[in-house]
Amino acid sequence: MKVLPAGRKTVIVEGVTYYCYGNVYFTSYSSGYVVVERPFKLETPGPEKESLTINIPNVNGSYTPVRLLKQKDGYLGPQGEYYPGHPTVEQLRVLYGR
Repeated sequence: MKVLPAGRKTVIVEGVTYYCYGNVYFTSYSSGYVVVERPFKLETPGPEKESLTINIPNVNGSYTPVRLLKQKDGYLGPQGEYYPGHPTVEQLRVLYGR
């Protein structure tokens, strides 16, 4: 594939850049991109899983609460996106700010 789909998300796992569209992951390959397996394992949420809620400020002065589930080495967002380490407000604002 020479061009990535519009609306894709960028995910960096262990220093490697991946692109995600829907549930399909791509990485750079030669002169284009290739579909790869999900670069991280999703852990099944349960009552014992640690979660974190971050309030993202909106332009109208309100806040959007974003609940993140702790994974082994990062956090899983509500739309299935993965953040290695602790995500910043700026990272979350891209998807959840209004």
